Amino acid sequence: MLYKERSIHLGQYSGPPFFWDFGPGPLSRIAGAAGHECVINLGDVQLFVGPEDFYQFDGSYVSRIPNRLRTWFFNRVNRSRLKDIIGRYDSQNDIAFWHYPSTSAAAGVLDEWVAYALQTGKWTRGALNVEHVLSPDLRLSQDALTYQRLQGHHDALAVPAIAIDGLWQPAVGYAVTPMTAEHIPAIPYNSPMLHGVLQSVPSLFKTDHKLWNYSGSPNSGYLVCQVADPNYFTLLSQARPTFAKWPTDASGQRGTGTLTPTFQQSPGLPIPDTDTDGLATSNSEISTLQDDGGFYFLQNARKHQLRMEFTADCELTAVAYDLVLAGLV
Repeated sequence: MLYKERSIHLGQYSGPPFFWDFGPGPLSRIAGAAGHECVINLGDVQLFVGPEDFYQFDGSYVSRIPNRLRTWFFNRVNRSRLKDIIGRYDSQNDIAFWHYPSTSAAAGVLDEWVAYALQTGKWTRGALNVEHVLSPDLRLSQDALTYQRLQGHHDALAVPAIAIDGLWQPAVGYAVTPMTAEHIPAIPYNSPMLHGVLQSVPSLFKTDHKLWNYSGSPNSGYLVCQVADPNYFTLLSQARPTFAKWPTDASGQRGTGTLTPTFQQSPGLPIPDTDTDGLATSNSEISTLQDDGGFYFLQNARKHQLRMEFTADCELTAVAYDLVLAGLV
């Protein structure tokens, strides 16, 4: 595959003298990759950011990735630095990320990201200052047999760092003789015994120029939803999230959630386009997540805004409301 800014070319090996044949013309004269690092290779399909949208290519056809953030994204990204966008794939969660420089990003820094969940088709966004992200993810080996693990210490308490039956013998004056490279059986360098278990670890370089990986438990998160009918008062009595993953902490315990409703009565004022509690009036009735998955409360207004906050890792795919007419404006 050969990506240019506004075209895509498919090459086939043809042998000497030219070796590669790119056919009569490009597969697309509209879609192309914004930069070298923004293409995410998933094997059967490639995802990438183009000059004006997000695209996917399966080897035959180029199509737009369904999204509702194209205008928002290209108003927010620094267009003079589109070539700096870096994509990565989180294979454990099946999520594609693109780290990009916003219009306020410092030179050499990617300060924001958008993510696309392939299983649900949903998008989200976030902020994190990085210089570079690794894709594919850094692969670390666990429980691998290394030279350092073969070393013991010549003292009364010495034990080999790893004991394999028949590979060490007691020595005069010492508890054991440390294993050395000579004791390793004749195995190839690519043996699983030496490599251990490979684990994919999302990794990045932050602005301190050091390599970091994502670890630890997620922090609390929240979701803001807005429901409005400018012509009628509506009575909102419950909200029920549909969880693809119920709030659960690292120990497997069920997490908790709260819902804070706010509202606005003036028909002439729009609901603020914000992810904070921007409506004028707060409802003191804060609801907690029940075992049946619902939040229960009462609120009568023209425009409703609901902030749902969860204390543990979770995944939502939809929110259903119990909303009835309560009178004309």
